[in-house]
Amino acid sequence: MRGEGPRGRLQAKLLRVLQERSFERVGGHRAIGVDVRWVAATNCDLEAMVRDGTFREDLYHRLAVFPVELPPLRERPEDIPHLARALLAGISAQLARPPLGLSAEAEAALARAAWPGNVRQLRNVLERAAILCDGRELTRPTCPPRPQDSALANPGAAAEAAAGRPVVTPYR
Repeated sequence: MRGEGPRGRLQAKLLRVLQERSFERVGGHRAIGVDVRWVAATNCDLEAMVRDGTFREDLYHRLAVFPVELPPLRERPEDIPHLARALLAGISAQLARPPLGLSAEAEAALARAAWPGNVRQLRNVLERAAILCDGRELTRPTCPPRPQDSALANPGAAAEAAAGRPVVTPYR
């Protein structure tokens, strides 16, 4: 039956909060009002899940008030340098270090990567590189590869690493 099981109960509770703008704490006995705006993100096809009965239709319509579809990062390589610079500014501040720049070579390497983990993966790679960087600019040599990184994620990475030239590669 539709909406049954733990997932269905969780969806019902979320729908109730969205509709009534209140919730009860676990073990609580009084409603607590909330005044919030919701932003939901998924990589699932919610319309297909509604058709399959694995996602509540009423919850889908509650969440789909203003849908924004964003293509995966691998389909937007021109966005990568801008995202990388913005992420690096935040990472530098978080690490309490002067702002880091990106060399043209590092930007090109980042733009060639597939990024199956999207922006989270890009951020992780940049954070790792920032931790290892001893200068003010991330370059390919300041971003050594990890053995488990795949040459498929960054074409040419295996040959460059074998030649002793470290490369920027995404996490797996």
